[in-house]
Amino acid sequence: EEIIIDNKIFYSCDGEIEINFNNEEDELKLSGSGVVVLKIPVPENEIIMCRLFNDELIVNNDIVILRNKNVKMESDKYDYEIGDKVVQKIIKKYSGMGEIWILPTRTIYYKYGKITCDDI
Repeated sequence: EEIIIDNKIFYSCDGEIEINFNNEEDELKLSGSGVVVLKIPVPENEIIMCRLFNDELIVNNDIVILRNKNVKMESDKYDYEIGDKVVQKIIKKYSGMGEIWILPTRTIYYKYGKITCDDI
């Protein structure tokens, strides 16, 4: 089995698991069998474990923390105007067959100070 996770949530794993770092996307690829411990910044019941079956999911915020190796991710940048300012946003497109973990409440915890980047 192989999963790709957000680098910020990795805590530890068995020694038999191979770890590869993707600096460009700030992700870890974990391969092999064993136990992986993750620091999830929301309660477990708020995680949406979504299965894709040759589907595409487009996400505007950084709320996907885990995906199977068969789920591909692409990033696209777009600009939009707020008053006189042009703001650049990045959307992520997930496609293929497999499972992804979505944290829709993650931004709420950030906004109200329940967690910080250091906590995850």
